[in-house]
Amino acid sequence: MSVFGHRGFKANYPENTLEGFDHCLATGCSGIETDVWLSKDKVVVVSHDPNTKRVFCHKDGSEADYEIPETDFSELKPLVDLESRAPLISFHDLLTWFVKNQAQGAGDQKIMLDIKIGNPPEILEVVFKEMYQLHQDWGFWARHVQLGVWHLDFLKYLNQAPYFQQIPNDVTWEVVNISFSWTVSVPFVEYSAWLDTADVKRPYKLSAVSLIYLSTWTPSFVARFVPLLRQHSMSLFSWTINWRGQMDYLRSVAETAQLQWGVISDHPDKVVAWSKSPIAHAELSWLQKGLAYGFDHFFHKPQQVSAAAFAAPVDPHHRHTLKRSKVGMYIFQWLQRQGWL
Repeated sequence: MSVFGHRGFKANYPENTLEGFDHCLATGCSGIETDVWLSKDKVVVVSHDPNTKRVFCHKDGSEADYEIPETDFSELKPLVDLESRAPLISFHDLLTWFVKNQAQGAGDQKIMLDIKIGNPPEILEVVFKEMYQLHQDWGFWARHVQLGVWHLDFLKYLNQAPYFQQIPNDVTWEVVNISFSWTVSVPFVEYSAWLDTADVKRPYKLSAVSLIYLSTWTPSFVARFVPLLRQHSMSLFSWTINWRGQMDYLRSVAETAQLQWGVISDHPDKVVAWSKSPIAHAELSWLQKGLAYGFDHFFHKPQQVSAAAFAAPVDPHHRHTLKRSKVGMYIFQWLQRQGWL
């Protein structure tokens, strides 16, 4: 199994900071999970939220209320973490730290990128160029970076843009679909199968799906989606796994189906320890089943995507916007503070 630290080591250290990343990798986990946004002047910024207000402030402690996609990096660079005063970092900063860390002996750990849906697909080209400029070895980056995407356009863009088609064919990239519902992931699986019949010189296929844990608690997930993953030899990840029962349930499902699997956790140290012992408890309670049913009611979105849609060109500059209600964001942030998301 694989264990990734959620935004570094979110339970014990400020999220998405080099300090948190350092302590995360020191647990012996598989790697770090982190989030990126493209600034107005096309600099990749490490932040979970598109807005800086929740996590960052100015150095004097005053409020910093910036929308990252609408702000130049020169305005964002001076910001610091509200708690630790650690600096906001760019993707370049993260890569520089990571290469140094791996050179010092860790060797095989990874970065799982969460490329948010509000980004334009062109962020992928910026990400790839920054990797290669720092260390000119595509094999190294393919071994150490997983591309996590929320929208099918990102995967399509990898297969359409000339830049990605020039990367050597023998370098296999891990592309992970991140989703609130397995039903949204089905077209990603179907698209990867469609690539076998398409005229794509250098295909990029889906290698795994990463689902919020509630989506894995439904009978339909086990009966319908797990066999699909197994059929296409894809891995399963789940987030945010912070309790032993969550992990043991996922472990039971994945090992029964003979799937490669992994978790994203605020407590990578605990999960690494749990993974070394036998399954303790894998049964869902009636309350958990009820919560999963209610969650599934809102996020279950079966989609049928045609071959014509698979082949349709992607606009690299288009941003898919999400409506964010104040009430919804308050609930989401409260759940995050409780360690449930």
